[in-house]
Amino acid sequence: MLSELPPQWISAVNMHCIADTYYPSIIRYSVKTKSPDFPLYKELNAKSNFMIPFKDITLADKDTITSFTMKSDRRNCDLSFSNLCSWRFLYDTQFAVVDNFLVFKFWAGEQLAYMMPVGTGDLKAVLWELIEDARKENQHFCMLGVCSNMRADLEAILPEQFTFTEDRDYADYIYLIENGRVSHYGTHEEMMEGENMYADYWRAFM
Repeated sequence: MLSELPPQWISAVNMHCIADTYYPSIIRYSVKTKSPDFPLYKELNAKSNFMIPFKDITLADKDTITSFTMKSDRRNCDLSFSNLCSWRFLYDTQFAVVDNFLVFKFWAGEQLAYMMPVGTGDLKAVLWELIEDARKENQHFCMLGVCSNMRADLEAILPEQFTFTEDRDYADYIYLIENGRVSHYGTHEEMMEGENMYADYWRAFM
């Protein structure tokens, strides 16, 4: 990815941070289902014993994964194929294709977590399947790296079923490196308000 950027600057982004030019948000959320007494769980308990066929990510999966990510308007570093391959050893990241959605699950320490599905179709049905997958793993459903626009989608599809937790440590920060030192840093919005190479680069596309 860095080879695609102008050589004068590098965006130094934490693995969990987003560089989303369509929806540049500051806060990302972790999302968890509420009490097992909620109707969502009762409906899931009546479903079949189908398990999502998750598999480990290999280089051979690049075409499958990028066929979803390159069509998405989410410019999220978590979805970079190089990042997925680089970090899969640490997070035990796996993927599957479910009803025209690309889905991921991984382990953040002892917490099983999922990414927001990428694709088109019935997002609600796919979320149900992910929640059921977590239940069968004897884990509480948790989704990490959810941005503001994704939160709006989740609340519209499954209102009052999730709790959202903000974490400033996973905020968006871009660092502009010039002559071997950090010359500017901030969120996408803050960088665009100033005069710097990053802002000049993006204004050329506006």
